[in-house]
Amino acid sequence: MLGLGLRRRLRLLSIRSRAALRERQRAVVLGRYARRERPLLESARAAAMPPSADPLVTVTIATWNRAPILATRTIPALLRQTHANFEAIIVGDCCSDDSAAVVASFGDPRLRFINLPERGRYPDDPFKRHCVAGSVPMMHARSLAGGEWIAHLDDDEEWVPEHLELLLRRAMQTDAELVWGRARYETAPGEWLTQGNADMQAWDIPHSTVMMRSYLRLFQESMTSWRLALGADHHRFRRMALCGVRTAFVDEVITIGALRPGTTANWSKAEDIQ
Repeated sequence: MLGLGLRRRLRLLSIRSRAALRERQRAVVLGRYARRERPLLESARAAAMPPSADPLVTVTIATWNRAPILATRTIPALLRQTHANFEAIIVGDCCSDDSAAVVASFGDPRLRFINLPERGRYPDDPFKRHCVAGSVPMMHARSLAGGEWIAHLDDDEEWVPEHLELLLRRAMQTDAELVWGRARYETAPGEWLTQGNADMQAWDIPHSTVMMRSYLRLFQESMTSWRLALGADHHRFRRMALCGVRTAFVDEVITIGALRPGTTANWSKAEDIQ
């Protein structure tokens, strides 16, 4: 009979072996994407104008039936931005609530709401669904972006007032095409976790902290990113890294993700995931 210590070592070895195999699989699949996307990036860079001093930023928000949070959390934080030169494209994933009326109620011409006629088709499995849910309205929002930069904001999170200002300043200082910062998430009632790492290879890039040059929208979501146990956003970020996208980091918390009302967990474990 194997001793307890040996069984633990064997289990750990098995976990490490599976992780190494998964990374090799990711390298093969993402490498195929990169071979197609690298020349597209080079062409986009060649056609792009240098960033301006006071650029228009397109804020993209994908949403599905979260009108109360949009009304009380997400949009008010957006409208408090110190960098006021932005447009917000809010795309509903076939919303059936009053999201359109909520957006209109702010009376701000920078806010635009589009509701898709059909909801995206996502897996039933909670983890797989979490990986790709919202990808369809996100891609639609980016396709309508008119800004030099695109910044993403999840529909249940909020930005600190200096969010866009800090990201733009850092990008200008470093000639970055992709810049992100830190985020604080409430993972259980009263329990908070800070995420965000300057090392892109750590893959700790909170999506709502990300701002990128608008031509980087050529990197689209993969609706099967879950096959590599990756969220659609991190699938894109890894491909950007393989293609040599220039990056920078803001070493400050610039995004807050509190629990949604009535939930006691975040992300794929939230009770209201549908």
